[in-house]
Amino acid sequence: MSIQPDLFGGAFLMRRWGRIGTAGHLRLDQYADEGAATNALAHLAQKKLKRGYRVIAQDALLFS
Repeated sequence: MSIQPDLFGGAFLMRRWGRIGTAGHLRLDQYADEGAATNALAHLAQKKLKRGYRVIAQDALLFS
């Protein structure tokens, strides 16, 4: 998961998932500003950690 700015002052929360060796899936959720996207990322990361996922790369919050 990562946050990417858009051209109009908003931000996207980008989520990728899938099996290793495949193209996988991409989901972009648009937010009004970077703060809202950051809050959404923190909420989703907390849910993943509660389900037993582990962070494997901090720069883009990769889970395994």
